[in-house]
Amino acid sequence: MAGEKRFYLHLRSRRVSIKKRQYKSSFDFLVGEDRVEVKTAVLRKMGTGASAWTFNIHRHGILKNGCDYYVFLLEGFPLVRQTIYLLFKAPLKKKTISIGLRAFIQGKYMKHATAFEEWIKFHQSRANGHAALVAGEQDLINSDIPKGENDASLEG
Repeated sequence: MAGEKRFYLHLRSRRVSIKKRQYKSSFDFLVGEDRVEVKTAVLRKMGTGASAWTFNIHRHGILKNGCDYYVFLLEGFPLVRQTIYLLFKAPLKKKTISIGLRAFIQGKYMKHATAFEEWIKFHQSRANGHAALVAGEQDLINSDIPKGENDASLEG
């Protein structure tokens, strides 16, 4: 729950319209018209000795398809106190997803961090009543936000 609260406060601080859904809902938040599921993980050592963030996408072993986007909150990044946000377009086809620290440092997930920032700008422009396209909005309209199931860098 702490990750969801952090996400909610982060979007509110950036003046993005966000509404919390009920506990039994198939997604966590409504951001504009986007249904968003938030997943949080802390960096941990894996059995192999490598460090990774591992996200459970399933509920009781069943993949759900009730959202438009997943936002992953990466916590415990070495030497960084703030949470890192990654945006993935749904659906994700795996029950669990691990993001390795080494792969992250090598930039394999930068497109997801960039997509999150562009998605925020898109919603900020909508909240301010701007009709003109903001930088990156065309990408959002064309569904170019990286899809997790096609991303070869996803581990696990």
